[in-house]
Amino acid sequence: MTLQTNRENPMRRILRKIRTMLIYVVAWHILRVLCDLSIPNAHWGNLLRGALYSPFFKKCGKRFALASGCIINSAWNLEVGDDVYIAHNCWVNAAGGLKISDGCIISPGVVIATTAHAREDGQVSLRKSNRAPISIGSGAWIASNSVLTKGCTIGSGAVVGAGSVVTGEVESDTLYAGNPLKMIKKLS
Repeated sequence: MTLQTNRENPMRRILRKIRTMLIYVVAWHILRVLCDLSIPNAHWGNLLRGALYSPFFKKCGKRFALASGCIINSAWNLEVGDDVYIAHNCWVNAAGGLKISDGCIISPGVVIATTAHAREDGQVSLRKSNRAPISIGSGAWIASNSVLTKGCTIGSGAVVGAGSVVTGEVESDTLYAGNPLKMIKKLS
């Protein structure tokens, strides 16, 4: 006589996890294609697109608006506050953890990268990367074609000028711009 336990067979558990992951990946890709092809890039369309994407995020607030053409990698590590807008053709990599607080605006063409390729045997590795979270404070505005690199922090109410590259900390209520990034002025 064998004792029956409530433990699940380890192989069955692994197969269940693989099935769940496959369903997630397929649903994510179908959603991306349908949203970009069939939902217009208008305010109501951006809100609808945001609502459709939000269940895939770690956390998402109210009235999230997402324009067409955005690529979001590792969405399960993305936290979005209320009234956040991400404009068209942004590339967002949340693998290292990304928090976008209430009222932020991410303009067209912005790149947000929480990872960077690691070096291995004297060359850049395609398999290994370094990760660090990015935090964007409430009411911040990241202007067009800016780049936010792993580990940077944007303070509340800060503005990052168009075409800037952020590698460190941006103080709250300030305007920063350029490459290398420089503080331009304090904002009232």
